[in-house]
Amino acid sequence: MTFDSATLKSTGKTAIIILAGGDGRRIGGSKHDKRLNGKPLLEYTMERAAFYGSNIAIQLAYENQIDSVGIPQIIDEPDINGPLGGVIAALKWCKIHGYDSMLTLPCDCPFLPDDLLTRLNTAAKGSDSIAMPVSNESLHPVCSLWQTSHLMQLQTNADKGQLSLKRNALDCGIIKVEWDTQTYDPFFNVNTLDDLKEAEEILKRL
Repeated sequence: MTFDSATLKSTGKTAIIILAGGDGRRIGGSKHDKRLNGKPLLEYTMERAAFYGSNIAIQLAYENQIDSVGIPQIIDEPDINGPLGGVIAALKWCKIHGYDSMLTLPCDCPFLPDDLLTRLNTAAKGSDSIAMPVSNESLHPVCSLWQTSHLMQLQTNADKGQLSLKRNALDCGIIKVEWDTQTYDPFFNVNTLDDLKEAEEILKRL
């Protein structure tokens, strides 16, 4: 997938990291390439990231796992399983490149809200906590605004074998930001083929 990152507008010290390193076993593999209304799931996230207007990188399990021409690739920490390995690798990349914070976006959430970055930035202002969306009483750590200052705590927990991303986020401290779900859940994620069918139904209502 080719993506012209030169067209993006920088919005300061926040990077947008697309989490796309999962193997997608529950949906038959290559989740990022599964079609929703004829378009790959990853493309929905790419478009949303560009809408937010920050600098973009993509997190992968291994180099060139996905054809992402024009986007920097961040490779998982090799000894940390699950999404925590991707978040830690991304925070290290952000720190090296001078970003103070990062917004993580999963490749399987096609309905992310327009105001996600704006609302999370507002909530996090003046705080060292993670700004995290909540919908239907569920926390969404993979759609959150992280600070590079969280890296030390996450690495310490990982070294102790604590790999739950939600548990790690709670240890860092979170600010909950509630989203309305009366029409649909904007953080609906596609894990299975049944989820993909449900996403098609949501699209029909939009």
